[in-house]
Amino acid sequence: MKNDKLPQTPYFPDISRYTRWLNEMKEKEKRISPKKRQLIWGFVMGVLFMIYITSFFQFPDPAVGHQPLNPLPATGKAVGDSLKKEKSMTFDMPVDSFEQYLKKVIHEKLPE
Repeated sequence: MKNDKLPQTPYFPDISRYTRWLNEMKEKEKRISPKKRQLIWGFVMGVLFMIYITSFFQFPDPAVGHQPLNPLPATGKAVGDSLKKEKSMTFDMPVDSFEQYLKKVIHEKLPE
């Protein structure tokens, strides 16, 4: 026969003051009428929303500073030369030694 009952979790008594306090608060909340509970939660959420809204007016906007971009020169050889002279602005990750070795081996095997 198959027993489909879930194992019962053992009961742990309230050890700390915090767990006792939480249980008391839960019991008090259960005793409150649903309408009053709704009013309390609405008030709490309203206060939190007002704090959220005032944070937009209280804190200043961040100062964004940037340098203007230089326009590219006309097409032709000058473009390639100027791009070679400038430092690359990409976020390339450093290559590990295995990848360097692999590229070296691959390039050595290429016919010329």
